[in-house]
Amino acid sequence: SYFNGTFDGQMHTISGIYSVATYGNGLFGYPVATIKNLSLMDSYIQGGEGTGGIAGWYAEGTYHTLYSNAIVKAYSGASKNHAGGLFALTTGAATTVTNCWFDGEVIGAKYVGGMTSFNSTAVTFTDCLSTGTVKSTITTNSNSNYSHAGGFVGYANANVTLVDCVEAGSVTGYGYTGTTIG
Repeated sequence: SYFNGTFDGQMHTISGIYSVATYGNGLFGYPVATIKNLSLMDSYIQGGEGTGGIAGWYAEGTYHTLYSNAIVKAYSGASKNHAGGLFALTTGAATTVTNCWFDGEVIGAKYVGGMTSFNSTAVTFTDCLSTGTVKSTITTNSNSNYSHAGGFVGYANANVTLVDCVEAGSVTGYGYTGTTIG
């Protein structure tokens, strides 16, 4: 489902979400929007390819003052790729992410990141913090299949700009893993 427009959470907290889907999953399905002033606490989001805490599948637009300590797993269906703590993938128009914090756990196979799994458009993170755990289930070389796991971005396919950001979480996987960009 698409969400276009502005969602202002007015500093409210959403907690206790338990959502399991067979494809991409997230609090918002495919936002081309402005989403701001919201916390996602003590929740579990599971899906296949394209799973994120705040935004499943593709996210583009402006994101401001978001917090999540959710557990996000790309574990359903044939594909277990593209899991992001806040966003599954950032794509489309340039995306800006300001004053956001991920402090949960992300688990998936390939393209796994604390903020986003994969960016195919320019994304700018300003004043963001990633202190969560990022885990790729790829732990050995299996047909040159690498994790691409990172504390902020699992795989950067376009420009990523980090301004006054801190990554202090844990990143595990096999090959192409990094504390910021895998």
